[in-house]
Amino acid sequence: SDRRDLDIYTTQQALQMIEGRIREQEMAVQRLASEMQRPGNRWTYEQIHVMSTQYAQAQARLESLMGEWEKLAV
Repeated sequence: SDRRDLDIYTTQQALQMIEGRIREQEMAVQRLASEMQRPGNRWTYEQIHVMSTQYAQAQARLESLMGEWEKLAV
């Protein structure tokens, strides 16, 4: 029983840590999206490419974190 309690506690801690990372990553994705959509920005092709790449990477990290969370939550 002690081992099971420890496993549950450890899983809860891991879930909380991942949830925090998910929130941070969601904010990063939102910041990038806002920056790209801000009116009046005159982006060069290179800047658009860099921002788009950063956005795609941030989105992929978010999806990865959500996958980790799903595995632990089951």
